[in-house]
Amino acid sequence: MKSAFLIACIIVAGICASAEETDFRLLTWDVRVYPEPTPERQDLLSSVLDRHQAEILCIQELPRAYSARTFVEREYVSECAFLDSSDFYDCAVFSVAGFTLGNPPDPVGFLHPPQRATCSIATYDVNIVSLLLLWDEGNLAKRSAERAILAEEVKNMLSESPFLILAGVFHTTGLAGDTIEGLAEDLGMIWVRPLNYDEIATVIQGGRYDDVAAVTPSRGRYDHILVSPAVLDVWEIEARILTFDDDALALQVSDHRPMLADFLARRPG
Repeated sequence: MKSAFLIACIIVAGICASAEETDFRLLTWDVRVYPEPTPERQDLLSSVLDRHQAEILCIQELPRAYSARTFVEREYVSECAFLDSSDFYDCAVFSVAGFTLGNPPDPVGFLHPPQRATCSIATYDVNIVSLLLLWDEGNLAKRSAERAILAEEVKNMLSESPFLILAGVFHTTGLAGDTIEGLAEDLGMIWVRPLNYDEIATVIQGGRYDDVAAVTPSRGRYDHILVSPAVLDVWEIEARILTFDDDALALQVSDHRPMLADFLARRPG
């Protein structure tokens, strides 16, 4: 039986509506587990988070409520929206003080339950969803059904607020009719193209990252971010795929590269 909880270590009432204070940073990462089982792996994960200090984190593949609670205790974040299920591939949204999360009902009908959170940023009510879509490429019927559910959920969320961010793993193949760009268009969303998109092309070797950007760019193993048009009306987004000096260790933490995005408020003039 599922049990929902909201961790809120610090609640800050009100966020300034000043345009100068609406910038924020979002990082999305599909990790293998949390906490990490070795000090080296834990140090790498925490060092990436500490280095970039994103106000909002979308994390995928957390196995238990314990994982989410421990994440808040160990990392720099103060809040978490998380739904514990029996799937062991659950998603979470974390935030820092000043970015208070609401925990509305989550999208349903997915193999790996997405996590939805709301966040009031300046004067805007933003829906944020951390998700991990079905990866079984051999079962196109299930994948199509899940994406149809996602399309309906997106429609419903946009009817509540025009500001929507989807972040996580979409498992598009990059083949004709199955690209991240095409999926975004089908959803009425916009794919955030990373600034270093054309540079990521990692050699396929055993358990290494199989980013095949040189052939089918949108299949690369890194998280993606989709936003609604209204988000781009308010923020300019500069995103990049994060890379590591020690790929071997990083691969033990995740076989997906994290995505980091700066949401920069569009200012008059």
